[in-house]
Amino acid sequence: MSQTKLGISIGLMAALTYLLCFFSNYTTIIILIGYIFLCEENKWLKKTAFKSFTITVCFSLLFIFTGIFPQILNMFNNFFNILNIGFNLTKINQLHIAIDGVLSIVKTILFILLGFFAINQKTIPIPPIDNFVDKHIE
Repeated sequence: MSQTKLGISIGLMAALTYLLCFFSNYTTIIILIGYIFLCEENKWLKKTAFKSFTITVCFSLLFIFTGIFPQILNMFNNFFNILNIGFNLTKINQLHIAIDGVLSIVKTILFILLGFFAINQKTIPIPPIDNFVDKHIE
């Protein structure tokens, strides 16, 4: 089994990358992925690190996208309140909370599964993400 320069297996380092992407912040993720790109030579590990970062960014963008719609509606509601014309945002807020819940569950399951697969140097194919990674990592 291949080892990293830190002495741990390639699979364990990839699993650590996925789990850090799930549990940690962007600073920690960038430090680990930066280490992998600068110090490690294994191509699969580099692709896995980039894939984990890409998935993290995609989920962040999804949460931003789902969160901005209720904020825009709330802004319009505040303008209409000035004119004493109000409308109910309860259903929109409930929908937003439900979508965020589904995204959180999907994110949790995906990162845990990817982490377990990575220990054996395997992955779960996600075609749009994999195509993006293959395009940008040689």
